[in-house]
This record gives sequence, C-alpha cells and structure tokens, in this order.
Amino acid sequence: MSERPPPSTETAADAARSTPPNAAPLRLVPAAKRAWVTLAVVAAAVVLFLYVERPFAARQRSELVGTEAPDFALPVIYGGDPGNRIRLSDLRGRVVVLDFWASWCAPCEQQARELDSLARRQSEGVQILGVATGDTADAAARRAHRDSLTYPSVCDTHGDVAVAYAATDLPTVVVVDQKGTITAVRTGIVDASTVAELISQAK
Repeated sequence: MSERPPPSTETAADAARSTPPNAAPLRLVPAAKRAWVTLAVVAAAVVLFLYVERPFAARQRSELVGTEAPDFALPVIYGGDPGNRIRLSDLRGRVVVLDFWASWCAPCEQQARELDSLARRQSEGVQILGVATGDTADAAARRAHRDSLTYPSVCDTHGDVAVAYAATDLPTVVVVDQKGTITAVRTGIVDASTVAELISQAK
C-alpha cells in the first residue's frame, strides 16, 4: 500500500519566503477605498464649516440684532437741504435701512445701486438712508451726486455712528424696524431682493 504524503505544515514565515520578491503589493478593495475617500471628504467639509462658514455666519448674526438702534442726528450731504440734520428717532413708524458706505469703497458703489433699485419701487413706510463714514463730507457728497441716488445720505465724519453700529467693514446694511429695534445686520454687498426680504421681516 502506498503511503499518502503528510499534510502540509507550511508556516506563515515559509509562505512569506515563498512569495516572489517582485510580487505586486496588496491593494485596498474598491469598497474600502471608497469608504476612505468619503471619510476624507466629510472631514474636509467639517474643517471648512468650522474655519470658514461658521465664523461668517457668526458675523452675520450680529449681537446688535434685537437691541434698540443707537440714535443719531447727522448732517445731510445729499437728497435734502445741506446742513439740515436727519435724526434716526424722527423716523420711528417706518422701517429704516441704513447703508454705511464711503466714497473710496468700491463695493459700496454696487451696494448703492442695489438699494437705489429697491428705493425706486419700495412702498411707503420704508426709508433708506445712506451713512457716509470714514470720509470727508465733500468727497462723500460728490460721490452721492455723481450716482444720482433716489434716497438721502448723511455724513458720519468722525465715525462715531459707525462704531455704535459696529460697521467696521464697508458696506454694512442695518435694518431697523418701526419701533426702533435692529432686526438685521449684513456686511458686504447685499442684493436688492435680500434687502426687500429683510424689510418685510421687519414689518
């Protein structure tokens, strides 16, 4: 009777030694690779939110929202009798849109066009008011006249009003409701449709 060969007792070390030195390395199966890619994308999205989107949202949710709008009385430089003052508290009963701007601010010009298009079709009970800040009255007046806006502008020569409204970046749009409460603060260019929506929410 012939004997059968004994069962193989090859160890892991023997297997490793038997592997050709030029064998291709092991590769991740496609499913595992997709899982790692998905994980990397999710991680990148989280980082983007934490370091970009969340700070931006925080800036848009100003601490001034819900507080009483600081009163001011500033001289008219456009859209009224020069030298006369417009006092914010005198505008109670209307929704007031304050646009903080300067003649040297390029984005402010685009913001002014957005607000001007809105002012031309806005209903009664709404007042748009430009507040030139960080600027000279003469330079701001020349810019306002050149743009031929349909709403008045006043001049915050020393920047005190801008500080009170935390309008450190221009342009900044602030919406004040009929009772004098700040309902929205937006920094950067805000399109007319968005401002119209903010006005509607303030009524």
